[in-house]
Amino acid sequence: MSVPVARGLVSTPAGAPPAGLPLAEAVLALIDAWRLIAAGVAVSTVAVTVLAVLSPRPYEAMMTLSPVTSSPSLRSLGAAGGFAATLLNANQTGLQATPAFLVTLLRSHEVARQIAFTPLPPDSADRIIDRLARKRVTQPENWYIDRLVGRTLQAAVDRETGTISLRVVDHDSVVARRAIEAAAEAVTRAFQHVARAQATELREAQEVRVDSASNRLHRAEEQLSTFLSTNREIREYSPLVVQRQRLQMNVQLAQTVYMQAVADRESAVAKELEETPALVVLDPLPLRISQAPRRPALVAGLTAFLTAALLVSIVVLRAWWMSLLATQDPAVLRLNRILERLPGVRRSLHTR
Repeated sequence: MSVPVARGLVSTPAGAPPAGLPLAEAVLALIDAWRLIAAGVAVSTVAVTVLAVLSPRPYEAMMTLSPVTSSPSLRSLGAAGGFAATLLNANQTGLQATPAFLVTLLRSHEVARQIAFTPLPPDSADRIIDRLARKRVTQPENWYIDRLVGRTLQAAVDRETGTISLRVVDHDSVVARRAIEAAAEAVTRAFQHVARAQATELREAQEVRVDSASNRLHRAEEQLSTFLSTNREIREYSPLVVQRQRLQMNVQLAQTVYMQAVADRESAVAKELEETPALVVLDPLPLRISQAPRRPALVAGLTAFLTAALLVSIVVLRAWWMSLLATQDPAVLRLNRILERLPGVRRSLHTR
């Protein structure tokens, strides 16, 4: 038994499993609805383009920074070089201000919190987070701060030069300028705090090392002094000569270890007291921040493409659903009855 269907649909035996939509049926459905698709694309493209042109352009603040590091060869390697510099120099010169590490600090919650709670000049009671949230924020959650600051501030690392580019886009020029300045200041403070904490731990470890080296030197000197006081006269070819030389070498080795430990401790103390900035500004902010370009051609093209893709998908999906109804499958018919109860669905499903 065959069931008659609409124009262009192939008759399918009742109760047969649903078949896929033939290519001819999809093309026919698109031909029938080309006016609707063209009108939808035109209306949406014009509306979105006009809205993009008439809407106020946001301000775009950009700043280029260079990390202060003693390993330029490793810095030029980008993220891999930053990781290598951190491993190679952690025990010698402390934590290195590599681009990858500074960007990681920039994306941390503590830095985001410092940026969010930075007051806005001049003589304003608002903070950056208040302007970003468009309201007064009293006790924001951590995820809320991270989301607001994260979508406003963007950071990128140039792997060839090792520089860091910061970018802030906001409709308020004061917020854009103050946010990017606060980001540079906050990441510097965060790096100095981390480096100072590491230097403190290193200094405490070096103090233990100095005490151990000092005790070892004292023991070696006492052993040599006891030997010399016991053996005041030693013949030239006596076995005691070898023992004396061994004790003298132990004293020299203990002195070398002790002097190196003291030097490392003093280096750690200097690192702990150091206030070296982590970043140097290569391209500062101009006196007047420029506005982001509108790019109407790009907006119109992207809107037209997305609208056309959506409308074509709807038309093809509707033609596929009509072909399923033509099979008279019980499950499809039950689903169709359920969908017809929804407002506006009955007409959209059955209108050609």
